[in-house]
Amino acid sequence: MKRFFFIVSFFVMSFAVSNLIAQPLSGTYYIPQGGNPQGFASLSAACAAISANGASGTVLFYIDGNLTESSNCLIQTATFTETNRLTIKAAPGKTPTVTFQGINAGNEFITISSSSYITIDGSNGTGNSRDMTFAFDNASGKWGIEVTDDSKFLTIKNLKVIPVNIFRTGQTSGITLDGSIAAVGFAPTNAFISNCQIGTDAVAWDDGVAIWGNDASSPAEATVVGCEVYARRRGITTFHIRNNIYDHNTINITDARADLGFYSAIYITGSVTGDTVKINGNKFNKMAINTSASKFAGAIVVYGNTGEIVVTNNFIGPEFSNTGTATDNRFYGVVFGSATWNGTITLANNSFKINAPGTGNAAAIGFNLNPNSTQTINAVNNIFIQDGSNANSYIVHYPMALGGNNLINFDWNTYYLSGIGSNFALLDAATIATLNDWKTASSQDANSNYKSVNFASATDLHLSGASVGDWDLRGTPLAYVTNDIDGDSRHALFPYKGADEGNIPLPVELSSFTANMNGNTVVLDWTTATETNNMGFDVEKSSDGVSFSKIGFVKGSGTTTSSKTYQFKDEQPNDGKTYYRLRQIDLNGQFAYSQVIEIETSTVTDFVIYQNYPNPFNPSTTIKFNLPAAAQVNITVFDVMGSEVANILTKDLAQGTHSVDFNASHLASGSYLYTITATMADGTVYRESKKMQLLK
Repeated sequence: MKRFFFIVSFFVMSFAVSNLIAQPLSGTYYIPQGGNPQGFASLSAACAAISANGASGTVLFYIDGNLTESSNCLIQTATFTETNRLTIKAAPGKTPTVTFQGINAGNEFITISSSSYITIDGSNGTGNSRDMTFAFDNASGKWGIEVTDDSKFLTIKNLKVIPVNIFRTGQTSGITLDGSIAAVGFAPTNAFISNCQIGTDAVAWDDGVAIWGNDASSPAEATVVGCEVYARRRGITTFHIRNNIYDHNTINITDARADLGFYSAIYITGSVTGDTVKINGNKFNKMAINTSASKFAGAIVVYGNTGEIVVTNNFIGPEFSNTGTATDNRFYGVVFGSATWNGTITLANNSFKINAPGTGNAAAIGFNLNPNSTQTINAVNNIFIQDGSNANSYIVHYPMALGGNNLINFDWNTYYLSGIGSNFALLDAATIATLNDWKTASSQDANSNYKSVNFASATDLHLSGASVGDWDLRGTPLAYVTNDIDGDSRHALFPYKGADEGNIPLPVELSSFTANMNGNTVVLDWTTATETNNMGFDVEKSSDGVSFSKIGFVKGSGTTTSSKTYQFKDEQPNDGKTYYRLRQIDLNGQFAYSQVIEIETSTVTDFVIYQNYPNPFNPSTTIKFNLPAAAQVNITVFDVMGSEVANILTKDLAQGTHSVDFNASHLASGSYLYTITATMADGTVYRESKKMQLLK
């Protein structure tokens, strides 16, 4: 009788459990279940249940202890929505490790297929601590977390994705968004990967994060932010992408697999026309490759793209090394590796520091193959330091002739060659030794300068020492770069170049600096918008624009937020062109130089208006003109509709050559006309206009 009762009871319980498992899931489940009311023995069992039965509401899988998963974990369900999500999360107060040993026929440990609105959160609370580890331990396993087909709105955050023992002789990836499994038209989109550690310095995945759309009609979409990535070949790699953002990641190439192509921290290909990839605030720390024959490597490698890439506020100073035997590898900060690249890249406010081993090419910007169609490189507000010491060490490696399909726009950069024997650039087949030679050969970098920069260390490219507060590191305001790598606000008028906005504001905001002839005397006038600890100005003069000597000192106003006007008269100007600059000196002895202005001090006989320079400009330009006699001069700026937008000058000026600075930071981008009207003492009126272009 007891036996009969036991058998009946057993079947009743079995039926109840089976019925529970067969129901759509809803609520909180603990893994392992322990004494909790709902749960599963393993994560693979929980994933199997959600795939088989779906969900009727929000589902939370709490990982409540260490797990060993002997089967592939497959999630395949279309039942989740924006309001009813699946979340896999470390249980409160727990720091679990889930060891994945089981794989499927595709060598995948975790597979999320055609499933949307799923979050994997490694924190055990509401913060962003990395409390949960996914450890992958199967020598045949290749793909850690594989997201395939039409999976949307996936979030993976605060998670350690660690390859303990995986496939070592072929391609692997820690997190993969893969549209190549199903038919054309399907790829993961709106993926968000945040604050994850992917790999370790000792054992890494081939690719840390792989974002692979199926083709141009089904690109993959992802944001990767705040992750610490270790990879054997590529930190973040792509193929057919759209709306991708890589923000504030730290990327290392380490534990390198031997003799591969395209070693890269970020590898970009498949961005299409109209698309923009944003690479902001990343730190490229290590590029340790492994080659026995010459290969190339880059922090950012650009392959076949027709879209735009915007690269801002990055520290691009990786520690380059080779654990193999080759001594002629090519190392780059940003490199273009395909003849099919015909897009646009904008490099703004990045800090480059290149120091590569061996005898091969090494450059901040370089080409591994010459493109065969139109492409454009814009570079503004960057700091470029080349520490290499051989003839193949460059800042710019551009082995094509400029013009036609090959377009560049470089300005407001700071450059420096610290190594002995290095060169500024390779342009077409010509070696360019200096910045001045580059300016002549390329007609670029009108407002750029050449100066050593102090960084916190060889790997920390925050400004330090005399570079903090250095006026020579002032850039030009950019509407799309309003913060620095640390999130600090950029100065609205005088931002620093490079990724770091120094913690000392540039000491003087110089809003104008002009030189005018008055008889045989040059009158220098300048105005400051604000001053911080300003002791004063050394006035310096030059006959060639290179070697300057001090000719006087004007006391400053200390610290003030109101505009101040200063004047200095040079009663012994040079015959011909004379160049002037200001050496602004802080109360603590630090100093910074203004821009250089020039004036023609020989006799002027005709009324002449010169084209403003630079043009196009942002936000400041210089307007130069000749007066054959003393005159009352008015300079007015008009928009294309004929409306007056600025009055630059109304003043009596002497015969001679004059130059006036115009700051258009208050105006929108566009075309403008500047009109100079000069009324002589005898009533003769000269008037002429020229067009100028403001590009912000």
